[in-house]
Amino acid sequence: MQPKENYFSKQVTDARQILIGIPKGTDEELNVVSVGCERCLPEFLVDRKTFPRNPNQPKDMDFTTFEFVLEGEGKVQLGEKFQEVKSGSVFSYSRGVPHRIRNSRKKTMLKYFLVCAHHSSRQPFHLVHSGRAGFFKISSIGEVMELFELILSNANLDSEYASSIGNSLAKALVLKLCEKSQSLHPQWLSCLEHL
Repeated sequence: MQPKENYFSKQVTDARQILIGIPKGTDEELNVVSVGCERCLPEFLVDRKTFPRNPNQPKDMDFTTFEFVLEGEGKVQLGEKFQEVKSGSVFSYSRGVPHRIRNSRKKTMLKYFLVCAHHSSRQPFHLVHSGRAGFFKISSIGEVMELFELILSNANLDSEYASSIGNSLAKALVLKLCEKSQSLHPQWLSCLEHL
C-alpha cells in the first residue's frame, strides 16, 4: 500500500482523513480501509488508473470506494461513464476502474469517502448499478451523513472493538445508500446478501 502522504489528495481543506490499512484477508463482509470528509479546493482533480494501489493484496480481495457529495458540484468519469455530480450524488468504483474527479471552481465540493476491502465475489451496489462503477442519487442526505460521521468518529478508537464497529457501520451505510437510492430495484434488501 502506498504511504499515507501519497494516499490522500492534497488539493483539499478542512480534511478529516483516516487511513486504517488493508486487512491481511477478508471474509465476505466489508472491511474499512480508509474514511474521510474533505472540502475540495477549486483546483481539485483526481485522475487515477486504479485505487488503492496494493500489489501484495490477497487474490480473493477487492476494493470498493464510495464517494458522497454533500455540497457543491463536480464532474466525474468512471471508466467510460461521465456524470455531473452535486449534493446527494453518490458514485462508487472498484479497484481497476480508471476514474477522474474534477471539482467545480464556482461551487466547490464537500464530500465524504469510504474505501472498503471485501471478498472479490461481492459487489456492494449490484442492485443500484451494474458493473464495477456507477452513479446514483439519494434522498435523505442527513441519514447518510450521520452514518459517515459515525464511521469517522469510531475509526480511531483505541478499542479492541473499533474495527468491528467501523465495519458494521460501513455495512449499515451501504444498506442505507441502497434504501435511499432513487434508481433502486424494488428488492433493495437483497443488497444485504452481497455484502
